Amino acid sequence: MNRRAFVIGLGAILVAPLTAKAQPAETSAADTALDATPRPIAWLGSQCVPLADPYVPEVKRICRVNLFRPMGAVNGKLLYFALYRRLVVLPSDNIAVGSDHLQAGSAVDRPPFINTAVVIFEETEAGHARPILAAANEGYVGNEWFVEPRLLERGGKQLIVISRMVGSIAEDDY
Repeated sequence: MNRRAFVIGLGAILVAPLTAKAQPAETSAADTALDATPRPIAWLGSQCVPLADPYVPEVKRICRVNLFRPMGAVNGKLLYFALYRRLVVLPSDNIAVGSDHLQAGSAVDRPPFINTAVVIFEETEAGHARPILAAANEGYVGNEWFVEPRLLERGGKQLIVISRMVGSIAEDDY
């Protein structure tokens, strides 16, 4: 009998401590977020900020915002997060310009599997925010993804917890 098995495991957790004297955004997001320019909140909710590619810089990527919402306040500043569907498009994929990814419409092209990047934003002034922390996976849906980040507080200290999940889809005979 053929059966599709789906196994989910916890891959890695990225935890960012927040102290009363937070580090400047340029040092914490410089390797991933390419542009720390403050932008209007409405823009951040509909557009992806440019991110570096930690895996293969020369590949093309398509991106859309899956989810954007406030996280809470730290040191009097509001924090927001965005989850992106940021997928790699290789020349061998033979995808027309303006088209979607080969995995579009597949069983894994839905939440949470499509959350291939996460960005944390800090309010800079009313109605504007800039990226202070970002992480991305290889850019394929279904093998690893991010869940909604959480802001935890204990003993007057705060942590941002970003969970990166890992899973597999396989057909096995049982």
